[in-house]
Amino acid sequence: MIVALLPLPDEIDSSYLGRLLRVNGCGSDAEIMCLLRQWSVATGDVRTGLARTSRGSQSRLGLLARCANMDLSEFVHKHTTLQLRRAFTQYRAGFVHASDENYLALVNYGMRPTRPGAYFCTECFAGDQIHFGMSYWRRDHQLPGMNECSRHRKALSYVQEISAFLEAPSCFESRCYEISEISARSHAAHPGIQRFLSLSREFMLVRRPIDRTLAHRVIHERRSVLGFSQTERGVFRYSQKSLLSDEIFSKFPRDWLISVVPEFVEKVLGVYLKKVDRFLHKGTASYSTNFYILACIVLFESSDEVINSLNLRPGIGGRTIALSSMTG
Repeated sequence: MIVALLPLPDEIDSSYLGRLLRVNGCGSDAEIMCLLRQWSVATGDVRTGLARTSRGSQSRLGLLARCANMDLSEFVHKHTTLQLRRAFTQYRAGFVHASDENYLALVNYGMRPTRPGAYFCTECFAGDQIHFGMSYWRRDHQLPGMNECSRHRKALSYVQEISAFLEAPSCFESRCYEISEISARSHAAHPGIQRFLSLSREFMLVRRPIDRTLAHRVIHERRSVLGFSQTERGVFRYSQKSLLSDEIFSKFPRDWLISVVPEFVEKVLGVYLKKVDRFLHKGTASYSTNFYILACIVLFESSDEVINSLNLRPGIGGRTIALSSMTG
């Protein structure tokens, strides 16, 4: 038998795994996953609407969803960052993130972190201990570029080791790093950073990946309208307009920018940055979601325009998104 738990509001998957580990007296994540597999085979019933033959139901996320008595798609949608990290892909883009068709993505990328370290708000975990009798790791705090708790307007603290998710945040109150309050407030007041975070949250709500070929075509067409310098057939060609890397570099604080796209550590204004500026070529090379979002912020005037251009509609992106309050 296993002691099952319900996930807490906005709890990240690794935090839920850690609570299961601790309440069942396991010493490692491998041990709790072994126990979950044994329990799954022993019970043999369909608790979450998934057939036992479903490959997804036997993945780590599938087993966690079953223990939470949730459909796998619902668990992925509410408690993981998979849909953000895999927002743009050329591999099986037409299938929902939690489908058997995307089984390999579930297994290989399902529970990967979105940023180095584990982030938490001390005000949140203090309140959690009062309301839930325990503290836990929130998914929203793990978004790349997030330095301040949106609820308490307090700078986040963090632990460098990813294994920290298996313990409660309260265990690290006296042995963590704190983001500078000045830096956190400055970033929270920055319109570009807030637009980045808002778009990141919106991509978290899309149940299907965006076809990378479509995204590159849309972005290349927008580049053509604005006339940014680009590469064509591997040869860099200057234009009267600036470099994409220059535009991004000038719109965001350097320390924050490097934290979400480390390649910018090499950036010098006016100098072509291959890892960034080649993005405007019509190829299909893979880039992180962070970079797609930064590029879209520079290339499009509003977040509505980004969403409309990428055709995020039911049957393509998985939901209709209204961003009338996110312009600018």
